[in-house]
Amino acid sequence: FEVLGEVKIHELKPGGENILVTEENKEEYVNAMVSWRFTRGVEDQFKAFLEGFNEIVPIQWLQYFDEREFELILIGIQDFDIQDWQAHTIYRNYRRSDRQIVWFWQFVNEISDEQRSRLLQFVTGTCRLPIGGFSELMGSNGAQKFCIERVGKENWLPRSHTCFQSSRFATV
Repeated sequence: FEVLGEVKIHELKPGGENILVTEENKEEYVNAMVSWRFTRGVEDQFKAFLEGFNEIVPIQWLQYFDEREFELILIGIQDFDIQDWQAHTIYRNYRRSDRQIVWFWQFVNEISDEQRSRLLQFVTGTCRLPIGGFSELMGSNGAQKFCIERVGKENWLPRSHTCFQSSRFATV
């Protein structure tokens, strides 16, 4: 890496300077490089954060949760205003009256807030809404309404594009 025009060497593992990257060790190299790039310069801050966090929640307890469950533990489950959700949803290649859309909203009404949170995370990448509700959802290009779009073939499973707050259902 380079600092102020000076090339510096940082071994990702002991003796790494003398190890060529091959097809066999490429994955190990990429993992070590990503780890180093994400942590350099913040090691002290990260260690301090972990020490403080460990005082509240012992780190070994975290092994029982995946990242989604941990996010729910940290920020909780919010109440969902389904009318707000419906009011700020757009449809592509669907009408509000199409049976798939009616089924979708029936489903949303029947599930718990935790399950709604998971559905929101599937479509948007986050299980929480902005303070202003669905009208303030943000996508990769700024404000982005929740979107339900018809695509593909009838045997396709639902899919999402979190950058565009878009849930895509198969053509039926």
